[in-house]
Amino acid sequence: MLCLPFLHPRKNAGTPMDSIQTLYQSIKQGSTTPLNLLDKYLDRIKQIDPIINAWEFLDPQQARSDAIIATKEIASGLHRGKLHGIPFGVKDIIDVNDWPTRAGCMSWTRSLARQDAAIITKLRKAGAILVGKTVTTAYASFDPPPTRNPWNLQKTPGGSSSGSAAAVASGMIPAALGTQTGGSITRPASYCGVAAIKPTFGWISFQGVLPFA
Repeated sequence: MLCLPFLHPRKNAGTPMDSIQTLYQSIKQGSTTPLNLLDKYLDRIKQIDPIINAWEFLDPQQARSDAIIATKEIASGLHRGKLHGIPFGVKDIIDVNDWPTRAGCMSWTRSLARQDAAIITKLRKAGAILVGKTVTTAYASFDPPPTRNPWNLQKTPGGSSSGSAAAVASGMIPAALGTQTGGSITRPASYCGVAAIKPTFGWISFQGVLPFA
């Protein structure tokens, strides 16, 4: 996973550069809702992504539907945890039901995924809001991505979890999933100045993740 550093919660939270912890506190205290939060990120994606090219696929309609459900759940007193109502991006080698998985290869005509990857099932259970698929280098390995580094548009964001790192660094999403075989999470995180969480190999199921990482 790639995310902003877990800083102490600030007053006047609700900006695109807030950490998951800050956003969680903001939702818990009622100063924002999952729906309002999502709309802020969707607006920023519209503004920024034509420059950064971090997103491969977006599903704002489904994301808003999920955010409405999360908003109602929290208002009724149901809190699923610190990811409840938090928008997420997903690297485009991880299956999400009814979304395409292209693995960074536009010529690869693959049918829509028929079920969620195991990690996506866990995120949904935790109440996270899935926004879309982020750009990966081809087959999570080869050619440089079209994604730009938010700090310097002439520089690479690193790979292969390029879009996930760039989307987080530019405030388009507070967190995004990546995968790693040889630095594919930690490298783009370091290039883009965001935090990287690379769990122990095998700790999270690979079901629904294309076998490049």
